[in-house]
Amino acid sequence: TDAANGVVIADAIMIERVGAAPQGPEIHVTADGTAVPDDTGVLAFGSTPPGTPRAMTLTVENIGTADLTLIEPITLPSGYTLVESFGQTTVAAGQSTTFEVQLDGSSEGTFNGTLSFGSNDSDENPYNFQLTGTVAAAPVTTVLDNGESGFSTVGSWSSYGASDALNGELVYTGSGTGQKSATWRFDGLQSGEYRVFAVWRPHANRATNAGYTATDVSGGGSVNATVNQRLSPNADRTFGGLNFQDLGVQLLVTGASLEVRLTDAANGVVIADAIMIERVG
Repeated sequence: TDAANGVVIADAIMIERVGAAPQGPEIHVTADGTAVPDDTGVLAFGSTPPGTPRAMTLTVENIGTADLTLIEPITLPSGYTLVESFGQTTVAAGQSTTFEVQLDGSSEGTFNGTLSFGSNDSDENPYNFQLTGTVAAAPVTTVLDNGESGFSTVGSWSSYGASDALNGELVYTGSGTGQKSATWRFDGLQSGEYRVFAVWRPHANRATNAGYTATDVSGGGSVNATVNQRLSPNADRTFGGLNFQDLGVQLLVTGASLEVRLTDAANGVVIADAIMIERVG
């Protein structure tokens, strides 16, 4: 690969056989061409939304010199189902068979455990490896721009048109004592954990300590975050061709409304453009 600190050369490769094939049956298990070794192997299913099973096919190859006998049943941990067992239980030398396992996706959670089956391979019986997988709802993302319903200001804020502002426009105010504020209110939410992201137009006159507060309107609490608006937002999320920076806060919303507030209590010009929230749990 190119994961290196300079030019990478691909010319030729030599392989050298240094030993004969194992005598007797010898089991070798792979998933999508990647070996899943006995005892230490891990088969990762990743994450899938509720109600969406994720299946993987495993190949069992006999790299030995005598018939490999596979012994059913294939035992699985909770959260997994055997879609199809071995295509054949006697595998000749140099041949292979397959079986298929799925992460059910019937309920949310993290599902880890051991898959196991028997064989006549004397030093790998039973054959065991770990399954890992998560069933989780996809993040629900909502974006609210300045000027849209749900956005409001207190005090004097000026409007500025810019191509690198969401919908071509933002508002700003100078350094102050916290008497001026901009608020984005998100209503009709599903209760749960939310992350907050912001976008702004950077400039040398911006505040290095622009302070945001995210609040559960139902009284569940609030969290604070400070960002340097002289720097461009990190590309933690993108929307409308713009980068939104994760404010590094996570808030439990117990009702249906969340507010994000930005004030002028800062050491430079404060930009109020758009806020993104993402339900993560």
